[in-house]
Amino acid sequence: MQRFWKRRLPWPGQPDELLPTEEWRYFVIAFNGPEDHLMDYFQGALDISPKEIEIGFTIVYQINDGLISHSLRYMPTRFFQVLPHGHSNPTFFIDIETSDLDCISSTYTQLMTYDPQSYPPAFDIRNVTLRDLNHIKSLPHRSHLQFLGYFGILESLLTHAPNPKDPYDSITRQVKKKLALLDNRWTPKLDYTPFGETSAEKIWVKMYDLRSRFAHGDRVAFTDDLMCLIDYEHAFILLKQAVKATLRYTLTNARLLVDLREC
Repeated sequence: MQRFWKRRLPWPGQPDELLPTEEWRYFVIAFNGPEDHLMDYFQGALDISPKEIEIGFTIVYQINDGLISHSLRYMPTRFFQVLPHGHSNPTFFIDIETSDLDCISSTYTQLMTYDPQSYPPAFDIRNVTLRDLNHIKSLPHRSHLQFLGYFGILESLLTHAPNPKDPYDSITRQVKKKLALLDNRWTPKLDYTPFGETSAEKIWVKMYDLRSRFAHGDRVAFTDDLMCLIDYEHAFILLKQAVKATLRYTLTNARLLVDLREC
């Protein structure tokens, strides 16, 4: 474990060596209070922030009648899905700026004060959506089920059951039109630059095509019709951006999202 966080990983062309202390890849966060309440919402804020950070484990200290006891709390499936990805991907570790921490802090505060009682069940972000995200992230990296899971969350927030008699009411059209509207309202905007000159509208048509192919067990190759998506990694990154941005926007504009879903 020390090798993973404190040593330079043996990526191609790089030596396996101990890093200087200031380059170690973790933070230690201290807190007081009921850990389930605090840490679940904190991990949720990290999961939907533009830059995601993983909580590896939590060490809990308790004092009862002068005796100190401690326990280790973590999600084994999620934790051990994260580790292989970190070992094999040089972009796994990210630089964190003060603005990123400000966003995480703001999102955490919004989660703590968000009241889903007056909204449909799909908008119960604290108790349902964050739990679903937690389960999705316990799946292997690059699993097609992860892609379908994120797409399912996006559809639940943005779309209603289409009218089969109305060709303009399709799920694909709802997603692309509503994301275009929201992208003009939130910050940061979705990053379409990797896709070159391809329009955002066409990208989401192809994204839904990809989602349908995964759902029906079809073979997927990023050639011909799906070439504009480049590859799975680029498509998945865009999908996660859209889901996280929609969730963050919902925390402060839930009524607008509920009304938009019905349009």
